[in-house]
Amino acid sequence: MASTRRAKWSQEDMEKAMRAVNRGDGGGISVHEASTRFGIPRRTLRNHLSSGSTEKRLGRKTILSSEEELMLVNRIIRFASLGMPFTAKMIRSHVFNYVAKNNISHPLTSNLAGEKWFRLFMKRHPRLSARKAQAMNQARAQKLNRFIVNDHFTKLEETMKDLDLFNQPDHIFNLDEKGCQLSLHHQQRVIAAKGHKRVHLVAPEHGENVTIVACVSAVGIAVPPMIIFKGKNRKEQYGDDLPPLSCFEMAEKGSMTHEVFVKFKPAGRVLLILDGAKCHLSMDILDEADKYDITLFCLPSNTTHELQPLDTAVFHSFEHHWDKQVLEFWRTRPDRTLSKDVFGKVFTPVWMKCMTMGNITSGFRTCGIYRFNKNAIPDHAFAPSEATQIDDNEPPQPLTSADATQQQPSTSSAEATLQPQPSVSAPAATPGTEKPSQPLAMSMPTTSAPVLPSPSTNVSFCDLMKTQSKKKRSVVRKKSINYRATVISKSLFETEKNWKWWKGEGEWQREGEGEENNTNRKWLVLSRVPRYQN
Repeated sequence: MASTRRAKWSQEDMEKAMRAVNRGDGGGISVHEASTRFGIPRRTLRNHLSSGSTEKRLGRKTILSSEEELMLVNRIIRFASLGMPFTAKMIRSHVFNYVAKNNISHPLTSNLAGEKWFRLFMKRHPRLSARKAQAMNQARAQKLNRFIVNDHFTKLEETMKDLDLFNQPDHIFNLDEKGCQLSLHHQQRVIAAKGHKRVHLVAPEHGENVTIVACVSAVGIAVPPMIIFKGKNRKEQYGDDLPPLSCFEMAEKGSMTHEVFVKFKPAGRVLLILDGAKCHLSMDILDEADKYDITLFCLPSNTTHELQPLDTAVFHSFEHHWDKQVLEFWRTRPDRTLSKDVFGKVFTPVWMKCMTMGNITSGFRTCGIYRFNKNAIPDHAFAPSEATQIDDNEPPQPLTSADATQQQPSTSSAEATLQPQPSVSAPAATPGTEKPSQPLAMSMPTTSAPVLPSPSTNVSFCDLMKTQSKKKRSVVRKKSINYRATVISKSLFETEKNWKWWKGEGEWQREGEGEENNTNRKWLVLSRVPRYQN
């Protein structure tokens, strides 16, 4: 028997039928005539006329009303933007707690809303979808804020203006290192017997680390890479099958060092944008940069995932292409080993796929470097920092017990609209009882549905699903040299009076004390300048 489609009428048909029946000039038609004209069952039309609702709803009534589900959707989106997304099980738990605390009748028999309810809830709200979250450490979440990013673009604009580089993209470069293991980076999806629980891929679990140094220009041209292998003994076969004009160096740990970094540099008067890694900051590097007329612009720490072109566009697909090429290489190697001798056979095809002109120029455009665009970073990229954002204009002061009691986070008008008011029967707070902190302001997406009136409940989803409260900074921390964006110059490594030296027996003495011509004297800068030795 063929299935028949229920409720063939639309919500627009219902609105027209109700207007035709309820015409205020006395010319309204009957329910029977409206039912025939608009194809709506008479009983259905009567029910909607009685309730005044035009919403099309089939089946049994849901546990939560439309207003309550809208509040839940907004909280889910808000927490996801803050970098604290919910899993399906967490949402089901919050829904059960909500209906239990508000005495809402429900058929739930466990401490979770049912899987069927969650599946239909996701179907009713297409704004939500299951996604695989990417890990972000707390430092990156806090550091990528509007103040740091605006300061970065202001200094970058001044630097490009001083060097007259707004229309010279061939003089703007970005340099970064990429760690690469001589093995697979991610688990692979394979085909095996259905229901088989033990599916293995025989391969080295921990491959040796190789560092790839990449440098690209804003016109989409890539400088031949430098490969840094771990070890001391240099073998010329390590350079076989590498991209043309590439070079390789040896390092004890297989990572970038001051000595190796000095050897890798673009030629000519250029602006070189890089991160504040320790190996990039030394007097030797500055001397070499001055010799070749290179201006070093250091990005703010923990922001390179949004402000560095190589990270945003080029390296983003490197591991994907690398794993595919490794699997292809292993097809001809029964022992499944990948050594430094044959590194070029795998690396060169991957390099060619990643270092395309489209990828490189897309990275500079996405980061707002060329063409220069200080508004290139989208607003939603700053959302994770909102949970801990502090007004820098307010001087940091230690918190007292009185301040902690009086301090309450602010709530925006958008969230105040969604925050249901307690009913009249709600019990009043007893004196001396600590009030729960209010949630942070919830920014509503521009494409969201209109805010509906809040239901009259004692506990809302805003009460159950709270964001962390903002706290005043109690301790002033020392700032590193790349806390904000800066042009690296020798002045950053020099101070006038803030020096101490170590005599060698674990005893600190000030300049001028002890021996004057001690060749073993080690100097240390005590301010925000990086440590180095004379």
